Amino acid sequence: MEDSARTPAHFLSPDLPFVTNRHAEVLRRVRVVLVGPKYPGNIGSVARAMTVCGLTRMHLVNPVPSWRESDEAWTFACGSRSVLEQATEARNLEEALCGATTVIGTTHRMGRGRGPLLPPRKLAEHLPEMLSKGEVALVFGREDKGLSNDELALCQMGVHIPTASTYPSLNLSHAVMVVAYECFYAVVTTGDENVHVSGVSYPEIVALSERIAHLTARTGFRHRRGEVGFERSLRRAIERSSLSARDIALAHLVCRQVEQYIDRLEEQIRNERETSN
Repeated sequence: MEDSARTPAHFLSPDLPFVTNRHAEVLRRVRVVLVGPKYPGNIGSVARAMTVCGLTRMHLVNPVPSWRESDEAWTFACGSRSVLEQATEARNLEEALCGATTVIGTTHRMGRGRGPLLPPRKLAEHLPEMLSKGEVALVFGREDKGLSNDELALCQMGVHIPTASTYPSLNLSHAVMVVAYECFYAVVTTGDENVHVSGVSYPEIVALSERIAHLTARTGFRHRRGEVGFERSLRRAIERSSLSARDIALAHLVCRQVEQYIDRLEEQIRNERETSN
């Protein structure tokens, strides 16, 4: 009997590149950040999903206490013990994002004034460009209520996973798997040999935007969305500009000169008031 059901050889060897050391190096620039995970089993399952997709860096923000002592975490991780062993913990999201250039939050709601909301595949199309600027942080919220508004405000853009309307909820590890796979596929199929890190870190962008917002407030400028809203708009403008470290340093130099001028002006006004009194 002819074995017509046998899978053709070219299907067994799909036209995809092998995962090389270079791919692994680039994927190390992607970190998975879990905010407030409540169950050790979910942490373990996420570690397994990450390993399948070549991701190795897990950051936990205020995870369930004693998760490392839980058999459930290690059992669900299966062959991904190294991810759990190397996982780092942070007290808040800002700390977990230290060193990241691009921050992406998973959510159903971004709201007015926030960044774009993309499906995972569309996000992956932009990943090589993001990685060329530095490290990328994929942020996932709590199992029951996701990310808070303040936490979403720290993200440049959001990811929304389309689902059937009859049951739109995804388990945390499932959500990580979907997003991580699209990132993995983008890296191994787009040829990352041309990816070079040349950007500045996310905390540096935040520091500059906060300084400019505070400086403009000292001049009497009042934005309709307030100083915080204005700072967020500045932050996104800086991100889109792809500034270099030298550009950031120059901007700080300009800020310092303006600050010193305002300091002298304020001191002059104080002296004149004291003299008049």
